[in-house]
Amino acid sequence: MRTRKDISFLVQIPNPSHPVTVESGPVIVEDLPVLRRLHAGIRLSSFEPEDEVHVRRLRLEGRLRFRITDSCARCLKETSKNFVTTFLSMIDLSERTVTALDLHSPPEPGGYRRVGEEYIDLRDEILQRIHLEFPRKILCRSDCRGLCPNCGHDLNTGSCSCPPPEPDGPFAALKNWILD
Repeated sequence: MRTRKDISFLVQIPNPSHPVTVESGPVIVEDLPVLRRLHAGIRLSSFEPEDEVHVRRLRLEGRLRFRITDSCARCLKETSKNFVTTFLSMIDLSERTVTALDLHSPPEPGGYRRVGEEYIDLRDEILQRIHLEFPRKILCRSDCRGLCPNCGHDLNTGSCSCPPPEPDGPFAALKNWILD
């Protein structure tokens, strides 16, 4: 995944507002093998705050669209879901370091790396945004009935011949009580 962005023109020109757009084709991210099609639209703009002398900042606006293909957590059929996330960060540039503040959440240092004098690497930021949107489990549909725990039949296609499961747990004995 190419995530190095040339920022030399943003750092050298006083008060530019120059958009940069990145579009990526299908990629496989090493630590997210279920991730398919990732499209990243990123806009960088540079500005100098009036109240701070010799401070350069970049405003990073991004929108990520990606598709996750994985097995349904209930019936194990392969399913795909689309996700969209947006982010807005402020990047403070100093001579050798880059600090970022996420403007949508509580202030916290971000994960930008300066690569030489002219590039900034957004890979960690993009991966972090994907991880934040990544669901704990993927369902093929919201009313997925899953598999029968006894025979493994897909209950979405119909009922199986197994008897209904006996209730268990701490209150199962209460079903036999007769109340007057």
